[in-house]
Amino acid sequence: MGRPLNANGFADIPPEGQEIASKMARGEVDIVPRPVGMPDSLKGAGDFRTMWQYLPRAAATNIKVPTLIMDQEEEEYGGRKNSGLAAQNAIPATTTVNYHVFPGNHYAIYNENQSESARMAREWFTEHLMAE
Repeated sequence: MGRPLNANGFADIPPEGQEIASKMARGEVDIVPRPVGMPDSLKGAGDFRTMWQYLPRAAATNIKVPTLIMDQEEEEYGGRKNSGLAAQNAIPATTTVNYHVFPGNHYAIYNENQSESARMAREWFTEHLMAE
């Protein structure tokens, strides 16, 4: 859900991220290296030049429309505590939120949980987009 903001309102970039971003800007590295400890089940890696600006937890405090959050039980990319659950907790209590956890890892939502998650999303959008 992004890094917390510092006293100046900016996300603190870890030294490793600053070093990689600088090397990328100078053309010293061509690809984004996989972070140490990243689970093998996750493909690719985030672009540190833009990821430090990603502050969904801060943005979630401004959500005022009904929101459906689908999470994976074994979410490897930051874990549920820092993703879907954090979003649910950051959204104002006056906003309708449905938080659902599917079994499986990060990519299971696109594979074994695809039919159920698509059905759930369709029902959610039909209910909330058709509401007056």
